[in-house]
Amino acid sequence: MPSLAEYQQAMHAYLLAAQEAPEPVAGWCAGDTPASAARLAIYRNTCSAVLVNALRLNYPAVRHVLGGEFFDAQAAHFARREPPASAYLNDYGERFAPFVAALPATASLSYLADLARLEWAVSRALHAPDLPALDIQRLQALDPEQLAQVSFRAHPAVHVLALQGPVERIWQAVLARDEAAMRCIDLSAGSGWVLVERDPAHAVQIVRLPDAIGRLSKQLFAGVPLHVVFESAGDGLRALQDAQAALAGHLAGARLVDFALTTPPREGPAP
Repeated sequence: MPSLAEYQQAMHAYLLAAQEAPEPVAGWCAGDTPASAARLAIYRNTCSAVLVNALRLNYPAVRHVLGGEFFDAQAAHFARREPPASAYLNDYGERFAPFVAALPATASLSYLADLARLEWAVSRALHAPDLPALDIQRLQALDPEQLAQVSFRAHPAVHVLALQGPVERIWQAVLARDEAAMRCIDLSAGSGWVLVERDPAHAVQIVRLPDAIGRLSKQLFAGVPLHVVFESAGDGLRALQDAQAALAGHLAGARLVDFALTTPPREGPAP
């Protein structure tokens, strides 16, 4: 008899990989091999259907744009290439966005990659855990040198995306099946930054950000040290005001939940 590890590896190859025949798994099951193969086929079909449905739920607008049959076929192919890393399927499909956008059949859909990225951010916002906002008093207790080295951690429901076009309008129109709104969208207009977050009522909100605020917010949410964020804002009063506004807005909006102190760069040559 095979070991448990051998059986698991063989089942994985049959359920998710390119192996079409259920051997040697069917031969290890009780009963005759043809009956075992038929039962295993049920497991394989169920496994594929569950993963495809998880992608449907995470990418409803992308599925509508591509058509259900084409989307499902590509989702099944993706599932064989990129099996889930955990049983929590709300986290499944992060790499589906670049996968589907790179298909030759979708090359003419210039907005598809950003639409998929937006839908993934929306899904993350919907399913993120509730976390308390950062206690401002913890920041106030730091001295100026420490404050400059602060690296923030964003709430997992918050994301900032740079979009090449009015993608959030496409997303809204597609989900609403609003053909009139779709016809009015100019794909060459509307590039910029959007903030995706979940409000206190657990509804997802998508808000456009000014260019400078979007760029600075991306850095803050990525954990870039505060002194680097302020330096990257540029010189002059307006740049300083933009950086201060980005930080103050995210603190007030409970979009930052924690921070760490980074190690300042060593000055001078190493000993």
